[in-house]
Amino acid sequence: LAYYAGRLLARPGGPDPVPDVTPRARRKRDRAGTVRLAAASPDGELRLDGGRVLGTADRVIGLVAEAGPGDGTVSVGGAELRRDSLAVLPPSLSDADAVSTASACLLGVHCAVDTNSTNNRVVVAGGGDRAAFLAAAHASLGREAFLVTSRPRWSLPRSLPRSVEVVPPSVGTMGLPFASYVGRFDALVDTLGDEIGLGRSADAKDGLDALIQNGPFIARLREEHGCESYVSTVTRSQQIVSRRGVLRARGAVARYQEECESNAGLFRTLPPPDSFGATLQRL
Repeated sequence: LAYYAGRLLARPGGPDPVPDVTPRARRKRDRAGTVRLAAASPDGELRLDGGRVLGTADRVIGLVAEAGPGDGTVSVGGAELRRDSLAVLPPSLSDADAVSTASACLLGVHCAVDTNSTNNRVVVAGGGDRAAFLAAAHASLGREAFLVTSRPRWSLPRSLPRSVEVVPPSVGTMGLPFASYVGRFDALVDTLGDEIGLGRSADAKDGLDALIQNGPFIARLREEHGCESYVSTVTRSQQIVSRRGVLRARGAVARYQEECESNAGLFRTLPPPDSFGATLQRL
C-alpha cells in the first residue's frame, strides 16, 4: 500500500500539471530563465522547476525538494531542487519540451518500474501520442516494450522505435487477449482507464480504501502475469471530458485547472521519488 500511497498526487484521475502562467510569474520566469510546473491537491503538491545553475552555463530541470536547502539540493532560479532529480538540458531543447518530457515520464516511466530491479517487460495500453511516447521511453531505457492499441503501426508516430512491439487488444483469428499473448510482464501503464479506482478517491484515506477493494485485480495481474506495477496516467481533466463529452466539458475543465493553479503553493510538498534525474537525463 505504501508503494502506491507514495504517489497519490500523481494518482489516476489526480491533478493535472499546471504551468505557472500569471503575467507577473511569466516575466519573473523569463528573466531568470526558469521553467516551472506544479500539480496541487489537498494531498500535497509536486513541483518541477528549472533554470541555470548559479555560476555555470548549464540549464537543468528537476523536482523541488520538500525540506528546503540541504546537502542533497541545488539552488536553481530561487528554488531548491533535489540533486538526484536533476537533468542537464541540451542547448537545442526548449523549455516547453523539457517540461513535457519530465512531466510525462515521471509517472508513466520512472514510477512504473523499480529502477533497481531487473524487470524489463512493460505493457503500455493506448494509441495516443502519450502512450507512444511512454512505450518509446521504456524501449530507450533498454526494456522490452509492448504498445496495445487497435491502430495499425503505420498510423502511429514515426518516432516509435521498431523495438516496440505493437499488439492489438485481441490477437489472431482466435481473438487471444493481449495479456495472454504477451505472457509475463512486469508493469502495465494504462493511458485509457483507471482499473484500480484511485481517480475516484477524494483523499489519501479513500485512495487506500480503493486499493484494498480492488486487491483482486492487482492479485490477478501478479499471479497470472507476474505484474508488480499498475499505473494509470488518466488525469482528472480527462475524466471530466469522458463524463461530459468533448463539447460540454470545456468550461468544467477550465474551472478545475484554474482551481489547481490558484491552490499551487498552498499545500505541503510531497517527497519526490528517488533518482528521477537518472531516468530523465537519458530521455
